[in-house]
Amino acid sequence: MTAACRVDARFHQPPPELERFFTTFCFGTVDADGIVEDAMQPEWGTLRFFPDTAPSIHAPDGGTLSSARFVASGPSSQITEYSMGSSRFWGIGLLPLGWATFVGTPANEMANRLVDGAVEPPFRAFAPLAEVLLDPDLTEDQQLAFLTDFFLSHAQRHGKEDPRITKVHDCLMAPDLPDVQTMADHCAMGGGHWNGCAAAFSDFRQSFSSAGSALCGPSVPLCSIRTLAGAIRWMRCIMTSPIL
Repeated sequence: MTAACRVDARFHQPPPELERFFTTFCFGTVDADGIVEDAMQPEWGTLRFFPDTAPSIHAPDGGTLSSARFVASGPSSQITEYSMGSSRFWGIGLLPLGWATFVGTPANEMANRLVDGAVEPPFRAFAPLAEVLLDPDLTEDQQLAFLTDFFLSHAQRHGKEDPRITKVHDCLMAPDLPDVQTMADHCAMGGGHWNGCAAAFSDFRQSFSSAGSALCGPSVPLCSIRTLAGAIRWMRCIMTSPIL
């Protein structure tokens, strides 16, 4: 950080009915003496709301977003640099199942991208939520209550939940699963999936320690595909593969 500032953040655990969709609901404040510069680490997709001051964000894909108070981001495999002044903010972390359920558009199309959620079509459905979380006159508790109720009862859901997403996610996070073939066996997926997943791996080969066709083989270590964007792209490939 470049300017003197104080950052306070409170992390709210989603209710049990929503835990499979979200990492956390985070409310925070930045009290800065000028403009603060910092960076966000790679993460799953997010929805962020800034009711006071819009940040200036340098996206991993090379673009800059500087006027959006509702920022939607896809899964990332790179550091994202940003600068901002004093502001409150809300951050909503979407797990893979949460993205598939509430966003609907393929996650790989948003990998390493940030957009203005108020104008980008896949995120316009969150307009009622944005209106409340961007209201400076509402308290944190009021906004949290609306946020929770919105996802419990009002947010659009895109089709039935696919249990394969959660299975693959759990496997990717398991420290004792040695390779992709073991994961496929655990998730009851046929070997034909590897052809469908080849493009998924090659899309993110720059983030992996291996290269070329080695990325697509069943013995590739899971530690080399835990890059978040690659994992999400891989999940999406599994969801859309014609070989089930």
